[in-house]
Amino acid sequence: MAAAGGRRMEARSSDLQYLIREHMIEKAGSGTDDEEELHKVDQGMLTSGEQLHLRWNSQKGRIFIDGGHLSQNLELGDEVLINNRAPPLHVFLRES
Repeated sequence: MAAAGGRRMEARSSDLQYLIREHMIEKAGSGTDDEEELHKVDQGMLTSGEQLHLRWNSQKGRIFIDGGHLSQNLELGDEVLINNRAPPLHVFLRES
């Protein structure tokens, strides 16, 4: 994530970092406040108990997880719920 503009995280963190690359939110107006609101949800961290709920508003599309490693086709009205409840990732680090 850090290479894509995200933040560097500690290896043992259970938080889940997300980055929305292309928004599909209709803007109510053309003011800078709307753009600032969009940028607030561009990226963030989900901690224990938090979740991100998305509703797909295009006819067809695809969501990608971990780059191109995992993807899922989406259709109009599909909903996606993202949280950090996955089993922990085992990381093996070299001792310096």
